[in-house]
Amino acid sequence: LIKKALNIPVFDESESIVYPAATIGDYLESPELFGDGKCMEESTSISIGLWYQDRAARDEAAKTLKKALVAAGYAAPTVHKYFDANSRKYRAVLDTEKNLKEE
Repeated sequence: LIKKALNIPVFDESESIVYPAATIGDYLESPELFGDGKCMEESTSISIGLWYQDRAARDEAAKTLKKALVAAGYAAPTVHKYFDANSRKYRAVLDTEKNLKEE
């Protein structure tokens, strides 16, 4: 979804990256709905980091990805935008979740 929406590479958080790029990490899987002693539905939470050299490009990418996530059934993400002094890059972090039904 990220690569298609923004046309940039996507990396695991532990990999070296090039710019612009996105990193993604699953940080929570949580049971949500129980019935007859088993989990009927669960949610997964993800954090997506966008890395850009240009502030305006970062802002546009965050806006585009936010729309793509909502269209794909994710909850509207929380978006944090800032300049990362260590990497000297403009960053945006989008935190969201999606409910998954158990089969």
